[in-house]
Amino acid sequence: MQRNTGYFPTESLEPCGNRLFSRSALNEGYLFRGSLGNLLDNALEACRKLPDSSYINVKILKKEGDFLLSVENSSLPVKISENNYVPTDKAEPRLHGFGLQNIAHIMQKYGYEYTLFYHDARFHFVSILS
Repeated sequence: MQRNTGYFPTESLEPCGNRLFSRSALNEGYLFRGSLGNLLDNALEACRKLPDSSYINVKILKKEGDFLLSVENSSLPVKISENNYVPTDKAEPRLHGFGLQNIAHIMQKYGYEYTLFYHDARFHFVSILS
């Protein structure tokens, strides 16, 4: 069985022969790891803004050859635009706020379905990777 040196294999997962992600789409996994890292950075930043307890819940589930990636975290209220843009609240906004845009670009480029939503003091990112 061949695996890359990252946490997420991109080569064939023998003996079942399924692929976690196509090599062309994820170029040895760096796009996925970068997206997941970006989501986790955003979740940590959101949790640090909360005065009380907070949490981050990451799920990667496989069902019938598809994978579900879910990142949920406690958060102050955020407004998500129709094009899944969340404006940054950092000083010098022209230098920040590109993480979710990069993730959206990757998802769209490789045909992955995804959604962002905020509900009940929680921010959610969910994607189906097939």
